[in-house]
Order: sequence, then C-alpha cells, then structure tokens
Amino acid sequence: MNGAKKFHSPDGPAFNSGEVWISPGGLVVTVQNVERWGAEKWDVDVYYSTESGQRNMKNAWSFQVRYEHNADKGFK
Repeated sequence: MNGAKKFHSPDGPAFNSGEVWISPGGLVVTVQNVERWGAEKWDVDVYYSTESGQRNMKNAWSFQVRYEHNADKGFK
C-alpha cells in the first residue's frame, strides 16, 4: 500500500457486530451495533465497547479516523 489509510464502508462487514478495531495506542474496541440516520454514506453512528466494558458512540467517519480495523493492522 502507499501508506494511505483504508476507509471501510459503514454498511460493510467491517462494521458488523463483534468486529474488532484498534487505536494507534493499542486500545481494542468491539463494534456493538451501527445505526443509519441519513441517506449519505457517512450518516451512520457506531456503538462500540472497550475491553473494560465502557460503551461509546462515534459517527462512522470519526470512528475510522480514530480506529483501524483489525484486518488492516498489517497494511501500513
């Protein structure tokens, strides 16, 4: 790859319940569910939890800026 960050469609399998994402600092989060609230591609809220059980929500764009899908970790 050319070093560019890969962005996943928020309607794709990377956002299925149970999918693992990792922050640059090593924080592991798991997608709980997603909710679409509009017609645009990024009009999706991602609900996720940390390993300690803390639950959070970010919109799909902000979520991907902060976290990287587990399957992409080797492709920097």
